[in-house]
Amino acid sequence: MKYLIILFALIFASCSTIDEGLDVREKTLLISYGDTKEKVKEILGMPGDRSFLGKEEAWQYCSSVSYNDVYYTVWFNDGFVTGVTNKVEELSWAGCNQHFPQIDWGQVQPDKKIDINIKSD
Repeated sequence: MKYLIILFALIFASCSTIDEGLDVREKTLLISYGDTKEKVKEILGMPGDRSFLGKEEAWQYCSSVSYNDVYYTVWFNDGFVTGVTNKVEELSWAGCNQHFPQIDWGQVQPDKKIDINIKSD
């Protein structure tokens, strides 16, 4: 009986982690180029980690999905979103909120917007 209770506890814990991971991923899809920091906070909440380089800023969020930790980085230039990237790492038993990877500033998106106009006949 004791082992059965432990098994159910592990199953429920893993389900909540998976749901949380999918929730973070889905929420990042609501972020658009040019959004403000305030809008990002409304969607994702406070970041787990923040890094700065001049006018550039990177906010990190994480979630654990299956056997991986997924780290999402929201990139800002002068306070406005320029992109969102993610990085997958092996599951950390301490929890992904305890260890954020160092920011790779080479991933910063160029500060430009591409407009595509499609003409219909």
